[in-house]
Amino acid sequence: ELVYRGANVMMGYAREVDDLALGHTLDELATGDLARYHADDDVFEIVGRRSRFVKPFGLRVDLDEVESQLAAIAVGELAVAGDDERIVVNAPGADVVDLGRRLAELTGLPERWCRVHDRPVPRTGSDKVDQAAMLADDAASAALSASAVAEPDSTTAMDGGEASVASIFADVLGVAAVADTDTFVSLGGDSLSYVECSIRLEAALGQLPADWHLQPISALAAGSVPRRRWARLDTTVALRAIGICLVVATHMRVRHVPGGAHTLLAVAGYNLARFMAPLPTATERLRAGLRTAGRAAIPTMVWVAVGMVVFGSYSLGTLLLVNNYVGPSSHSDDHWHFWFIEVFVHLVLLASLLTMVPFIRRLDRRFAYAVPLAVLGLALVLRMEWAYMGEWYNLRFRTHGVAWFFALGWLIQRSSTWWQRALTSAVAAATVLGYFHMAAREWRVLVLLVALVWVRETPVPRWSVRFIGTLAAASMWIYVSHFAIWPLYRMVFIREVSYVLTIASGVAVWFVAERSLGLLNNWRQGWSWPIGLPRSITRFVSITPRFQHRGTS
Repeated sequence: ELVYRGANVMMGYAREVDDLALGHTLDELATGDLARYHADDDVFEIVGRRSRFVKPFGLRVDLDEVESQLAAIAVGELAVAGDDERIVVNAPGADVVDLGRRLAELTGLPERWCRVHDRPVPRTGSDKVDQAAMLADDAASAALSASAVAEPDSTTAMDGGEASVASIFADVLGVAAVADTDTFVSLGGDSLSYVECSIRLEAALGQLPADWHLQPISALAAGSVPRRRWARLDTTVALRAIGICLVVATHMRVRHVPGGAHTLLAVAGYNLARFMAPLPTATERLRAGLRTAGRAAIPTMVWVAVGMVVFGSYSLGTLLLVNNYVGPSSHSDDHWHFWFIEVFVHLVLLASLLTMVPFIRRLDRRFAYAVPLAVLGLALVLRMEWAYMGEWYNLRFRTHGVAWFFALGWLIQRSSTWWQRALTSAVAAATVLGYFHMAAREWRVLVLLVALVWVRETPVPRWSVRFIGTLAAASMWIYVSHFAIWPLYRMVFIREVSYVLTIASGVAVWFVAERSLGLLNNWRQGWSWPIGLPRSITRFVSITPRFQHRGTS
């Protein structure tokens, strides 16, 4: 800040006639201007105002710089205001959606905190921009949007397209109120809810853009296209469906096609990078990690607890999801059934903690491809002979031994240019081939992962989307339940019939569980939690709602 001292500093402020007799009341003047000193020319350059800096959720934003950057691409008048909760832009006649995306890029904030309005710039009596009025008008607009979702019969309700998208988000994510500026990620979406949401949106709107999970509801509704005979399915959805089918077929010995679980680990790393990276604060990233881990851990632990009480199966290590380190080395019993869930939960929590470190976060933003490549290199060290823990066979089921699959998925997600994809494909081949000492398994995993590198969306007949999506959405429940279900069917049916019935039963378990949790969430909306009780507990109880990160109840 530029502070002026000297003999000719102003005397002070006179608010009434008697103040003129006070003489000097100031020794220095804090101008409020931000300045840069140029020693060569011995001059000060004024570059902005101190009051024009805001810190929404801890991220420092220079409103003058943002306004200057946006004015260069906007047509006509434009003004920027903000506080520690949002950035507001008034730009009459501008493309609101395009300007909103540019604003998010400049500030590094999610689009839901970047509000762009096609309305005149309010001014004070002295013709200065009335920033307080801009913020007040934005707050009023946000209140109307929330009311429109909560009361669909209101005169301020969204139009048909936005209402349809909002209702899908609210239903899948268990959110009570949705604004037209909200996105799938900002509402708490993750890899487990992505499948159902994408398929329902695709059915309602037609082909979805690749980054639909980052687009606000208003943009999604405006970008709808007619439905075509062929749909473009997110490749991760197809891989989840393929992976769970391979897992169940191998366990039931219908066909020996191992590799599905390790492919799913890479898909998990891919999705975590996709859904966690856009979150700007460490708190939100931690919440997202807890939410994702909880949606896998809690159902599994409940299932195991029932098995322990009713059938006397499983062990305490299995219940606590640490069997892959404390359990017996033999796989003859049921202790190792849930190694995939154990590894998944461990890695999600570790990744969440890693991305909370400010230094790591800054590196990840600056070197989007190099950071996961380095993490992959470190993870590969953990699969070397010194880390076998005396058992080479179980290395492929322990967190440290397969963390590199997770990191490889992260690297695949960051491979955007042709040379990055080529390098990632080569890295995948070098790391996968030879790992299992089973050539067929290695090539199966490699082909699936390289397909994800190069083909982010897979064209499929539209009639198959619901079928593939259902398998993908139910994949976790199919995995958890199939160990107990398929032996019952094998007592009556041949393997192939038992296989189909086992998959169908897993889908049924998923359907009942999700609907039951949805009812529980609706009931929970009226609960009054004790002061200080973490909202993460409410998220773990209801599984599907978003975190309400503003305020406490």
